[in-house]
Amino acid sequence: MFKRIILWSEFPEETDWKKAVRLIDFKVEVYIAVRSKRQFQEYTKKIRSKNIILGAWPALSKEEGYWFSGLTSKESIDELRQYKGMRIKIDLEPPIPKFKHNNLKTLLWGLGIFFKNAKNTEYLKETIYWLAKNNTKILINEAPMPKFYLNKLGITLEKRKNMTLQLMMYTTLAGQTLRPLCKNYNKIMLKRIVKQNPDMSASVGLIGPGILEKEGCYTSPEQFRQDLEMLKSAGISNVAVYSLDAILKRDNPKEWIDVLKDFT
Repeated sequence: MFKRIILWSEFPEETDWKKAVRLIDFKVEVYIAVRSKRQFQEYTKKIRSKNIILGAWPALSKEEGYWFSGLTSKESIDELRQYKGMRIKIDLEPPIPKFKHNNLKTLLWGLGIFFKNAKNTEYLKETIYWLAKNNTKILINEAPMPKFYLNKLGITLEKRKNMTLQLMMYTTLAGQTLRPLCKNYNKIMLKRIVKQNPDMSASVGLIGPGILEKEGCYTSPEQFRQDLEMLKSAGISNVAVYSLDAILKRDNPKEWIDVLKDFT
């Protein structure tokens, strides 16, 4: 069973929070994508549940890159400092592409961006470590990619006190045809990384499309269950799910919630 269950809420303005509170009858953490501490505080005023612990998920505008990396401007990186002392999730990923997502185009773009100058890598690291030193509980979201790629773009960190490594183990992103391949790749990565980070967290999904709008998603709750079993077998004790928004938009949200509850 998982010790820690985490749900993302990338589109909190579209989330039926009354339904969420009604359906979730076990302890979870929900990280809400926000543009500011003030915006997060507005959500905390209206989401009341003994089972839901709220955290902030700082996000930039699409023009600023949306996620954080060594390519992010210092001004945008400084926005993280307002979350000092809070519970937050930081997505370390290359800037969001400025075109409609498709697998091949995004792959080629990801290869090309490797040659850009991620000049603010050290500044991003210093900022995140400063937050951790100042009692900020941080989930660092990383992609399961080769370290040389992550280091070059400034989208990986050494774990420190108050920081938890969170690996994206999504099997659906490239579509159903490639899902078995993605699943096998994730299993290999998990074996290697769990030994070094026994308290790490891993995320599964997608239950619904994210900010790229055209990502592949689960076709059934059974696929969701299979991925949770994959993490459990690998020795993962903390799991995150993308996403609460997507679950609530499904025709049978309770069925998806019940699958997750089976692992509590």
